[in-house]
Amino acid sequence: MLFKEIQTSFKQITLGVALSTMNKQVKQLSFCLIAATMLLISTFTIATAQSGNINWNDWSFSYEAGADRSGLVLRDVSFEGKTIIKKVSFPVMRVRYDNDVCGPYADILSSFTFRPATQGAPNSACDNKKLCERTFTRDGQEVLELGINSQIGEYQLYQSYYFTPDGKMDSRIFSRGLQCIIDHDHHAYWMFDFDIGDSGNEQVFVNGDILKSQEFNDRKGDSTFWTVEDSTTGDGILLRPSVDDGTFDSFSQWDVAVRKAKPEEMGRWTYGAYGEIGNLFNEQENIDGENVMMWYATHMRHLASEGQDLWHASGPNIEVINVVDSNPTPTPTPTPTPTPTPNGNLLSNPNFSNGLSNWESCSSTGGSTTIKNASVDIATGGCLYQSIDATAGQTYSLNCDASRVGPAWTSLYLSFTNGNWSTLNSENTPITSASQANYGVSLTAPANTRYGVVVLYSEDSSNFDDCVLVSDGSTPVTPPSSSNLLSNADFEAGLANWNSCANAANIASTNNGVGGSKAAQLSNAGCMFQETVIEAGARYTASCDALSNGTWTTLLLTLMDGSYSSLINDFVIIENTGYESKSVSLLAPANSIYGAVALYSEGSGSFDNCSLVKAQ
Repeated sequence: MLFKEIQTSFKQITLGVALSTMNKQVKQLSFCLIAATMLLISTFTIATAQSGNINWNDWSFSYEAGADRSGLVLRDVSFEGKTIIKKVSFPVMRVRYDNDVCGPYADILSSFTFRPATQGAPNSACDNKKLCERTFTRDGQEVLELGINSQIGEYQLYQSYYFTPDGKMDSRIFSRGLQCIIDHDHHAYWMFDFDIGDSGNEQVFVNGDILKSQEFNDRKGDSTFWTVEDSTTGDGILLRPSVDDGTFDSFSQWDVAVRKAKPEEMGRWTYGAYGEIGNLFNEQENIDGENVMMWYATHMRHLASEGQDLWHASGPNIEVINVVDSNPTPTPTPTPTPTPTPNGNLLSNPNFSNGLSNWESCSSTGGSTTIKNASVDIATGGCLYQSIDATAGQTYSLNCDASRVGPAWTSLYLSFTNGNWSTLNSENTPITSASQANYGVSLTAPANTRYGVVVLYSEDSSNFDDCVLVSDGSTPVTPPSSSNLLSNADFEAGLANWNSCANAANIASTNNGVGGSKAAQLSNAGCMFQETVIEAGARYTASCDALSNGTWTTLLLTLMDGSYSSLINDFVIIENTGYESKSVSLLAPANSIYGAVALYSEGSGSFDNCSLVKAQ
């Protein structure tokens, strides 16, 4: 099972300001109050909303700028004559300054904030305009841009949408300026009221294959993408984060909140600077076959040292689909374990010299797979896989030579399943180069592993060759003791049974454990977790010997229901530079099914001798 309630950052504002900086901060606070007063005065300037209709290539929609106090709002968005979005808006951008020196603020893009971009827009074509509409060419493809320029205090904002003829739509927010000369975070929120074909029959999938039946919250580190599909026609949208969408913190704790669409819950933002989308209208209502809406949040860190002229940007990418499985999870028929080739390769016919022998199709859309010069070309949703017998606790490394032509999703996957072919853990690496290059992914087989599955997938025109899958042959993981619910809790089997909840490259097994034994080292927002079944009404304590270099490092315990929705969580901060025992304890509320222990460090932290114990 995948843990759905963990991501990479557990930020908490550190209280206390050095006495030597207090006078400076008091001046900055005064500056903030003056700027806010000037902004209030400026809002009495008469401003009017702007609206219109656009028909461009296969796109059609209407827009309103400021009428709903929700930025640039699009309505009745359709592609190729099929409605996909009833309304998309930008209700708020919440801003929090370190140590709360200023604010926090809830920035609303109303018509009163619209200003011509006299200080320069993100692109010069939108200078001196409140509303910017233009077309331009990017990577040889025509793009339609629609955006608005706004001014709030010392901040210049540009909210925009970008459309391409092949059914892609990007939502972006650009921000620059400094209200107070203090490091701070911008948390931007979009609201999508989906209307795929009609106002019902919609289904929401996480990572392309996990159907969600109830309202839920999610994070980008736990899920790669989300799809909303019409269960009758298969039409839908695929929403992916951009690389600059940032990481949640204690002030803005969720990236995605999916709810049953209700008019009374989709108006302007009225929840102030402390409003949290994860807490809004989460009544666990059924969303399978209903009309759904999605909140999506991004997080932009702005350092005072960067100055006021640097543009920060973020926002999700949307693609119109017809049930294209962009992250295939094949359900294979068991095949005999292939005999390893002399170099230890666990794959049979790894260079396709025998055509597609030993490889099987996992495509849900047909796609194409063609043998070409002792390699394989895969295109338009084509998918191949090969399975092996795998051993829990062993680390497997997969490498292939690959290339692709075009911008669509192409990837190399390695996953592990139990005896029923249910996925236990998976990792992928995207193929990005038009010329042949080597791509690899490494993963440790978790407890209950029976099979390993290698998947080659492409929505582009791509080529794969010379695939190699090898095992480190490490000792299988010993099961947990009767009291400790965690497996490989002392990391003597490396990272076996621990799963990455961020970039897997930022977690490692080291020899700097307590007493010279092995330990886990996490760095640069490294995150790992392990989960187990728990009992409602029992008290659980998570403990680790841990150390940190002083940058944010935590031990987190989360208790969840059967849908992996968090019921309660708590964490302890690791600040000591030498190993010390740290623990956190929670009483499992009603409906508790799963518990998860997560280890995290933004700088460098080490963990050893971890445990999760139920009180007797």
